[in-house]
Amino acid sequence: MKRPKLDPISEAGLRKKTQIHLRRYWPSVVQMRRILQRHIDRNIRRWGGDREEAMARIDPLLEELVERGKLNDARFTRSWVEQLDRRGVSRRAIIAKMREKGIETDLVLDELSRLDDEGGDRELLRAIAYARRRRLGSAQRDPLRREARREKDLAVMARAGFSYGIARRVMESEDLIQLQEDVEGSCSSDV
Repeated sequence: MKRPKLDPISEAGLRKKTQIHLRRYWPSVVQMRRILQRHIDRNIRRWGGDREEAMARIDPLLEELVERGKLNDARFTRSWVEQLDRRGVSRRAIIAKMREKGIETDLVLDELSRLDDEGGDRELLRAIAYARRRRLGSAQRDPLRREARREKDLAVMARAGFSYGIARRVMESEDLIQLQEDVEGSCSSDV
């Protein structure tokens, strides 16, 4: 097999890999480090080379990307937390997902508290969005089936990271849309 013209574990090769990836995705610093490490390992297995020397090129490259604003964990965190919040992901699950992406818990908690400051019971709003998306409780169309599945739906909500009190309140609601409007209305009247 013919070796590529640009050495993939050289500094230029790593820069090209980051440029290609940043055109398509918006990773955190830790995710970009993992991507570059996998890239180096894959190319060393294929072409050979000094792994330690190649790995030493990652940190200066990442620092430069952070300085230039190409990688920004705060912006990354804000975007992801807002997206997960809208999808109805619980607070616990948001923290866990962001930890998987290599984001410090403090950054995530800051974003969650910023959302909480906007008003309303955000965790209840997330639970409502989750129940509507998964068709749990009153979001289920068949009322006979709704009562039969009540305990299972509560268990689904608990596994998703919602407290029993919030899950019970969502499951006992006859109209999730009305409950959501009430919660959102209470937050706008507080302002």
